[in-house]
Amino acid sequence: MIVSPDTDSIVVVCAADNNYAMPLAVTIRSALENLKSNRKVILFILDGGISFANRKKIMRSLNSDQITIYWVQQDNSLFENLALTRHLTAATYYRLSIPKILPQKFDKVIYLDTDFDKVIYLDTDMVVIGDLEELWNIDVGNNYVLAVEEIYKDTSTIKVLINLGINPEYKYFNSGLLVMNLEK
Repeated sequence: MIVSPDTDSIVVVCAADNNYAMPLAVTIRSALENLKSNRKVILFILDGGISFANRKKIMRSLNSDQITIYWVQQDNSLFENLALTRHLTAATYYRLSIPKILPQKFDKVIYLDTDFDKVIYLDTDMVVIGDLEELWNIDVGNNYVLAVEEIYKDTSTIKVLINLGINPEYKYFNSGLLVMNLEK
């Protein structure tokens, strides 16, 4: 399969298992609805076991000439030795593999006019209310990732951090919205 999208395509990555299939559709639909230009979106879905029926529902809800979707099967065995909980599933860790998976797997399969040197990662539990083009146009420079510092730490978040061996006083970022520099 060879695809030649517009040179101004925005590359987005989301990760989900079957439990987050419908929230994934909401996240991407909201991103498309708030995209003010006619820019194309290339969406890579890191698939942790989304059923065929849910895939069909997602495709119907995103039926648009503005988006091209690629399903990327994930190997959960890569993440089985990491801390997993009800909310911290293998799909949560998929974002860590983006810089390795996307360029290796797709450089030979997809012809992109864009350099494909960065991606926007979106968690599937959000609704996009701004224009992704504004985020896409930010120069990542020599940074590995662009992220927002997490400033809100409620009691349950502090408990999770402590259980993971992370000092809650440290600064850390919200990994639900990232611009990743794939070259770094």
